[in-house]
Amino acid sequence: MISALWQYVINNSALLILLIVAVLIFVLYITLHVARFWHRSKESKKLIFLRITMPREESPKDRERDTEKDFREKISVMAQLFRNLHTTSRLNLFNSIKTRILKSNIFSFELVAHNKVLDFYVTTPEYYQEIIEKQITSYYPDAEIEPMDKYDHILEKNKLKGFYVFTQKLPYFPLRTYKTVENDPLNSLTNVFSKMEKEETAVVQIM
Repeated sequence: MISALWQYVINNSALLILLIVAVLIFVLYITLHVARFWHRSKESKKLIFLRITMPREESPKDRERDTEKDFREKISVMAQLFRNLHTTSRLNLFNSIKTRILKSNIFSFELVAHNKVLDFYVTTPEYYQEIIEKQITSYYPDAEIEPMDKYDHILEKNKLKGFYVFTQKLPYFPLRTYKTVENDPLNSLTNVFSKMEKEETAVVQIM
């Protein structure tokens, strides 16, 4: 049965070409995913961790100005930063080809709650470190950027749980844009963190 089917395919040139093309596409697909996995595994050992801190606004004038400033305006600044980071795939011809094949321009924005302290990290491939530092300081001139060793807040004998969050609809149907939210979503998140015990650690990572 199989030999007869194979003989039929060999004798039918159009079907044979179609089969060869299908096999080549499948091999290319597997090779591409293996190459991306290998590249990301290699690059993960050389990631740069940047801790971002902002100065406190202590004076009454600062607090008054902060209250008057619409939080949506603050979010829109970060939205512009995200848009600029998306264009890193087009820095030059080599990088355009590299990111198209390997999807190598992946950045991680992380909120880390540990010991009742909330830290903000940006993780970047080494190639983009200078670019991302300049982007951050251009939008947040008062930001202090400090390269750090990889943080590890998991205590011995503690348990670790991780979850992925996905949207039910397609990516271009957002949950809610910053132009329509009524409250700063970061406040809701930090309020949850404030209820954690001292020995607990939580990390929210946005890729």
